[in-house]
Amino acid sequence: AIESKTVFGFLKPDHRGGEVITASFDGETHSIQLPPVNSASFALRFLETLCHSLQCDNLLSSQPFSSYRGNTSSPA
Repeated sequence: AIESKTVFGFLKPDHRGGEVITASFDGETHSIQLPPVNSASFALRFLETLCHSLQCDNLLSSQPFSSYRGNTSSPA
């Protein structure tokens, strides 16, 4: 992240055995343990919450989207 300190500010530490991430800011290296991921839906909710906190809601959504299909007809 460009602003690691900001991202770290939105993460809540969890000591149940999740992934540990580190970042350097303010002249120090900081670490935080994330909650363990026990399902795809949990991971999606975690990422949606983080994106909402970072005010980038459009980056990730649990809502399905239809793929863009351009003009598929071939010229005559």
